[in-house]
Amino acid sequence: MADELITRLQKINPAAAASLNEGIEDVLTLTRLGLRSVFGRSFGTTNVIESANSAIARRTRHVTRWSTGDQRLRWSALALLDAEQSWRRVHNNKRLPILQRAIKDEVNNRIQSNQPKAIVSRFSTKKRT
Repeated sequence: MADELITRLQKINPAAAASLNEGIEDVLTLTRLGLRSVFGRSFGTTNVIESANSAIARRTRHVTRWSTGDQRLRWSALALLDAEQSWRRVHNNKRLPILQRAIKDEVNNRIQSNQPKAIVSRFSTKKRT
């Protein structure tokens, strides 16, 4: 169904089709986990991520030289801390442990079934050297 939609959208708006194709798995994650009705209002779009990225861009737009990668992380963290004050709470925020447990189960299932996917590598706690 998603492939069919992407094909039709490609004829109308290639940029939108590329964007949808890039994030289709992320868009359908809540549905796959069976939590769309609970968290769809807050996490059904990429608005949360876009808001965070915009906050970082606004805060760092005048910085032209970064001495280290660590400095980038500090500036980004500062921008997110400032922006956090203006963000609204997640709808059904008291039920976030349900989402946390579902994601943890999904990651564990993928690891056990030997299906390495992007979600497993994104949440890696292994320290990079």
